[in-house]
Amino acid sequence: MIVTRQKPMKEIILYLEGKERVFIFGCSQCATLSQSGGEDEVKAIAGELEARGKKITGTAVLKEPCHLLLTRREIKKFSRQLELSEASIIMSCGAGVQTAASLLTHPVYPGCNSLFLASTLRYGHFEEKCSMCGNCMLGYTGGICVITGCVKHMINGPCGGIKDEKCEIGDGRECAWISAFKRLKARGELDIIRRILPPADHSIKSRVKHLKVER
Repeated sequence: MIVTRQKPMKEIILYLEGKERVFIFGCSQCATLSQSGGEDEVKAIAGELEARGKKITGTAVLKEPCHLLLTRREIKKFSRQLELSEASIIMSCGAGVQTAASLLTHPVYPGCNSLFLASTLRYGHFEEKCSMCGNCMLGYTGGICVITGCVKHMINGPCGGIKDEKCEIGDGRECAWISAFKRLKARGELDIIRRILPPADHSIKSRVKHLKVER
């Protein structure tokens, strides 16, 4: 899931300068789990904006704001309110904001900041596990992403800054490469980690990505 955090109200107010009638959308998926764009958060921001003199033309929590066809169908239910609106706030990740912006004729503004792609450890507790680098190494590192876990993004073993198996940056975390080594050792697969991998292809991340899956 994509972890998001609600933007400061002062930034949202700045977006809405000169605009009085506002529609607010939330997200029933990632932003709801992040507690940054679900029913409660949409209701709260609507109340704050009304207290600041804005007229809320309507609110809705979309099923998947990043899903173009589904969002197009959902927002049709609010066509009259949206026609009366001068702007919309989308409380979702950036993909949801961009999807809504492609469908609405008035200005669309983000209500959240997108932080990272996360694994859910338990309800309300998330951890970044993947950097979406485009060249997955998990098969070589025991299922531990060293690109994400290593602050230096080392791809062929740890740096020389390890102390007591901890990363040198001082936050107490175990070196990602040490974690990978321990897991592979326990599985009797240390031969995998000895393979020398080519330099990372950063051009993969430098392009806008598209994927169309054909059946």
